Amino acid sequence: MKMKMDRMKRMMAVIVTIAMFATLLSGCGFLNKLLKQEEHALTDTIKNAVENAEKKAETSPDEEQGDEAEEDKTEDLVPEETEFSLYEEMSKWEFHFCSGAGGWETYLYVAEDGSFSGQFHDSDMGDTGPGYENGTIYMCDFHGKFGDCEQVSDFVWSVKMDELAYERTPDEEEILDEVRYIYAGAYGLEGLKEGESELLVYLPGTPIEELDEAYMEWIRPMHFGTYFGEDFEYVYDPPQDLPFCGLYNTVGDGFYSDNGAEHNGTYVVNRAKLPGLKNEKAELHEDGTYLYEDMDPYGMVKVTNACFFSRDEVNTYSDQEGFVRKCLDGIGVKDYDNLYVPDKDASMFVYDKMSISGEKCSYASWTEGSNEDSRNCSGCFLQRYCYNSDYDQIGWYGFVYMISQSEYADVIGGEATNFYLSSLELSGNPERLSSASEHDAASKILTQTVKDTDASSLRAQEVYWVTESDTDLIEKYHLDPDEFYDDYQIAGFTGDFSEYPVAEDCLYYVQYPEDKYHKLLNRKEFDAYISRYDSDGGMLMDFILDEKGCVVMVYEPYTP
Repeated sequence: MKMKMDRMKRMMAVIVTIAMFATLLSGCGFLNKLLKQEEHALTDTIKNAVENAEKKAETSPDEEQGDEAEEDKTEDLVPEETEFSLYEEMSKWEFHFCSGAGGWETYLYVAEDGSFSGQFHDSDMGDTGPGYENGTIYMCDFHGKFGDCEQVSDFVWSVKMDELAYERTPDEEEILDEVRYIYAGAYGLEGLKEGESELLVYLPGTPIEELDEAYMEWIRPMHFGTYFGEDFEYVYDPPQDLPFCGLYNTVGDGFYSDNGAEHNGTYVVNRAKLPGLKNEKAELHEDGTYLYEDMDPYGMVKVTNACFFSRDEVNTYSDQEGFVRKCLDGIGVKDYDNLYVPDKDASMFVYDKMSISGEKCSYASWTEGSNEDSRNCSGCFLQRYCYNSDYDQIGWYGFVYMISQSEYADVIGGEATNFYLSSLELSGNPERLSSASEHDAASKILTQTVKDTDASSLRAQEVYWVTESDTDLIEKYHLDPDEFYDDYQIAGFTGDFSEYPVAEDCLYYVQYPEDKYHKLLNRKEFDAYISRYDSDGGMLMDFILDEKGCVVMVYEPYTP
């Protein structure tokens, strides 16, 4: 209430000032006429100001608290910027060192003061002998402290190893319950000298090209690759930036990390920005969960990118549909029908949407609304577990990236959005969460496109997709009704190509990429694709144009 009274007092002060100014003007002869001309307007101004002040004074405490609470709620959505602390950032992650081959692993937890603790373990159940018939286990519990840290670049820091101590002396042995325990060193930290040796810390968001190649040799076997298709082919699928915090022992060992207890630092983003979309909602919460919504001006196409935390039990492998429903419920999607989650056999047809930067995800489609408000929806759903310092699973983060489109969407819709869903990746940079583009999407044309040596343009001719029901086009282009073998014909091609200007960040999606997986190409790759597959008449491509006629998106339509 005090805030409202203060506002009223300031308003009354303005009114008094106006009145005093009016008195001064009335004492000046040459201004007296002007004052009378403005008298009615001034009186109305004072009257309105008084009425507004009275209304504000009558505002109830409950209404006032509601307004202030809403303001506080909005402010809480985006974390306040604070002075960066490297060890505080590292404390949010659980570090692992392993190769993916064998059962050995070192895990490490870092506290906000730079102290750390962890464990190494390995086993060889075939290594037996008198008294240890159940095999041999190698392990160690260790603790220590990182010291001074120095920023090397925007995303890379160097830290000193000040202390490293073991609970049991390395190489010490004992037999317990017919198992031989050999106490070892902390694999991954061995070779470091206290007070001298340095490690590199790669923050989430570090560009992949800035990572040391020796570090990547440890990371690749565990991340950024997936098997797909009927032939179970392997494809390397690295993101543009590191989606977790990395720790690199410059002796040659590299740690990756998972989300720590109840804090998310990994984001699902799209490699591309979809033309025509503008950001409508951007909520990034203190715990790293988020909700972003991007939409075209008419609401025809909407992209939702969200992350939520859950403790509910759900198995993504045995019950994918249950997992998808849990995710939709987690982001507030309640009213939907016709949910379709491909089974193992059907997933080969949407393989490009079954993995994000090497992590398996689920794909689903469904409908929302009815009649004129009906919308077709599809999305990718990812689950990432998080653990506490005792390595106990305490919950999981659900990631949902979905596209909803009206049945009336004509420029961006159908195949365009289907392609767009295939270019997702993980990221450690929350500034990439929005899918909004700087470009509008004004029109779409079908073209026959040929290779152009000029990267700022494309040579193409507009053509028309004609079906058996398009009687006017059949007559106009003198098409033979008996030649609709695949229910369509392409009409209007004469070989008279035109130059179409192309945006520097134009998107290029194709049906049959060389690696069979990455359908989003850069311009150099697209030119090579055109050269590899086109005939004298070029290749069939859809162009999305902005209001100035510039090409902002190209995609290859499916042709039976």
